[in-house]
Amino acid sequence: MPGTQDTPLTPLLIDGSGRDGTTLVMQLLGTATEVAFDRTYPYEQRYFSYLLYWSRLPLREEWDESLWSLDSLAHAEELQERPLVGPIPWPERSLISTDGGKEFWQETFEASWAGFSRRACEGVKARLGDDSVEIRYYAQKSADSWALPFDGLPGLRLLCLLRDPRDVWVSSVAFHRRRAAEGEKFLPLGEGQSEDDVLKQFVADQRRRLHWLQGVEEERGAPVIRYEELVADLPGQAEKIGDWLGVELDAEAVARRRGEYSGHITAGSVEESVGRWRREMSPEVAGLFNEAMGSELRALGFDG
Repeated sequence: MPGTQDTPLTPLLIDGSGRDGTTLVMQLLGTATEVAFDRTYPYEQRYFSYLLYWSRLPLREEWDESLWSLDSLAHAEELQERPLVGPIPWPERSLISTDGGKEFWQETFEASWAGFSRRACEGVKARLGDDSVEIRYYAQKSADSWALPFDGLPGLRLLCLLRDPRDVWVSSVAFHRRRAAEGEKFLPLGEGQSEDDVLKQFVADQRRRLHWLQGVEEERGAPVIRYEELVADLPGQAEKIGDWLGVELDAEAVARRRGEYSGHITAGSVEESVGRWRREMSPEVAGLFNEAMGSELRALGFDG
């Protein structure tokens, strides 16, 4: 039976770029007992990503040898105090090389994922006080999912969020400024960088993502959920996602808790969150988006 302690959970990745509905979808998924993840806002715990890249770490071929070298493994007492570890620090790795079957990282990931799944199921059942509940999925947010090793992850399921990138940018800036006033940040501003510096990279990243989204459903079987439809008709989109997963999602339960997440919302209403770039974005920035990704925006149904 799927989701039992003997059957690994199916990874379910909610791909987005931030400020495009991933948090809302995680809230929806949180209403289904079949889906395991920490119900802790803002839902940024990523066990799948951690275990995947941990399993791929040993065979990396390049790293900073001033931080990690052959000598790093020589002293057991010192090794216990190291905060980080690196790849296997020698080039001859014949003892773990592939023989034509699964690669070392795949076996490592599958073993760790099976252990994680067992513990996650036990944890959810203990939280619910119900040992009979069926748990089938593990969900988390994801970004740049095109870079995942899909061929080595045959059971992976992907759900993609799409919001007008211009609205994503306006919302991101508003959220960043709110957090900056509290001594934190949202935009990846480096030392001496401005919002305009980040904007250039954001536009390049969004153009790449829009191009990928045009073919992701056909190539990966991944549905694309539009933010504009998600916020306008949460029950309808909940039913659509639930049917795809074979679970029941409770949109009303999410709506009842909307006030608990007021700090996450930067628009005055659902209606104001759609097309807000027309009111809040300067003509110069709007022109930058149109020049960089006008054809991609139009291909996905967004007006210029």
